[in-house]
Amino acid sequence: MKKILVPTDFSNTACFAHEFAKTMAKVFDAEIFAVHAYTIPYLEATVPTEIRQEIMNQQKKSVEKQFRDFFYDHPNQKSTEDIAVRVVERYTICEGNPIDVIIRESKKEDIDLIVMGTRGAHNLGEKIFGSVTTAVIENVDVPVVVIPEGATFHGMKNIAYATNYEEGDENFIEFLEIFSKKMDAMTHFLHIDNSPKNTLKSSGSKVPETKIQFDMGFVSFTELAGDSIIDSIDHFVENENIDLLAIFIPNRGFWKNLFHKRLSKQMVFHSKIPLLFYHA
Repeated sequence: MKKILVPTDFSNTACFAHEFAKTMAKVFDAEIFAVHAYTIPYLEATVPTEIRQEIMNQQKKSVEKQFRDFFYDHPNQKSTEDIAVRVVERYTICEGNPIDVIIRESKKEDIDLIVMGTRGAHNLGEKIFGSVTTAVIENVDVPVVVIPEGATFHGMKNIAYATNYEEGDENFIEFLEIFSKKMDAMTHFLHIDNSPKNTLKSSGSKVPETKIQFDMGFVSFTELAGDSIIDSIDHFVENENIDLLAIFIPNRGFWKNLFHKRLSKQMVFHSKIPLLFYHA
């Protein structure tokens, strides 16, 4: 993992995502590439070309200043004295739709990981921002870490892997094993059975050996029964002091299933801890 993309809108939530990305960049010896997408205000066709160009230049200068303030003067950014290892950071400013810009830049820069913040759906603007996050998750081919509003990062000791025993699990688990070791974290295996005829006890049970045919260093294997997947995950996260929840996306066709789209959006808006999404 050598390149981490951090989309930003210069908000506090984006700042937290940037801090998380810097921590990971230091661990993986990676470079941070920040990107901001902006749009030019609508101008009547009668506006002279010179004035139109001046407005565009002023817009770009304004965004460049925001980037400088974001990197160096943001009240939630740590001072340079707090950074034990220097992190190489670059940024770019692109005109266009944020979703298109993020997808394009991730491919152009050969990005290995995207880290982005998201806000709770308190109003229309925040729902739109959240929809940008879920659209990125759906349409990029690299892992995406989502940092929810209000999240704080005090290290990563416990990672939970929520799975439905999908084909391709093995690839993600191999990635997760490397990721966990680098972050010096313990990984917990979790499956929620919300089927009407589930036979699991709500207290949890060992995952059948036939489900796991390899040893990837999990410290616990748990299945929980519950009508609500999100409530069951919340319960597990709280009881096990989970710092990051990892979710596997098996394939594009399956991902586009309405149920999984709804579940992913619910998790993005609902979660109080960082989420890691990984594609097959």
